[in-house]
Amino acid sequence: AARRLIERSLRGRHLDGVVVATSMIEGTSYDLLGDRDFPYVVIGRVPNGDATWVDIDNVDAAYQATIHLLSHGRRRAAMIAGPPSLVASLDRIEGFRRATEEAGIPATVHTASFDQREAYETTLELLAGDDPPDAIFAGSDVMAVGILQAARRLRRDVPRDLGVMGFDDIQPDRVSPMGISNVHQPVRDLGRRAVELLNERIANPVAPHRHDLLATRLVLRSSCGCSHT
Repeated sequence: AARRLIERSLRGRHLDGVVVATSMIEGTSYDLLGDRDFPYVVIGRVPNGDATWVDIDNVDAAYQATIHLLSHGRRRAAMIAGPPSLVASLDRIEGFRRATEEAGIPATVHTASFDQREAYETTLELLAGDDPPDAIFAGSDVMAVGILQAARRLRRDVPRDLGVMGFDDIQPDRVSPMGISNVHQPVRDLGRRAVELLNERIANPVAPHRHDLLATRLVLRSSCGCSHT
């Protein structure tokens, strides 16, 4: 649908430029824009670098989040990540693995869609295993909610028996009574910066591509083991 919309806009010249929000490794629409020399900016890291993009440093964000989660004395970690077709998912997995390897902690990675139900079912399997994790890093806050629901069903106390860390900071307290520790993404700043970069490219389409990384921050609540609420 997005590709058809872009093709229609290119034919009609209805736009001066476009911001593309994607982190797909393949099957994206910005290749079409590049072929037509049409000004565009991507929200999400583009692996080959042949585009102007703005993103967060998902590797470092996941690394810092995992380091904090493990700082509460956790000894067995798992990650339920997003789909491997997304650059952001792979970057977050890299950060998680880097942190657990440095800490010498046994760790496993499971991928799923950014879906609460899938995270719930995966967590049930993990916690019912012979050597269940005592820490789970979720690829999104929606998935973290599913993890909390599974822990509650199996009567695992969070955070005493299981520390949980999410990602996004999308106010999950609306659907979960427990405060979820997570990585805050500057969503508005990403959009604002993308528009600024797009205006620059419209003014100078042949300028070198820019690659901007915006800062994230940890939001510490009770699910990881902190006393914050």
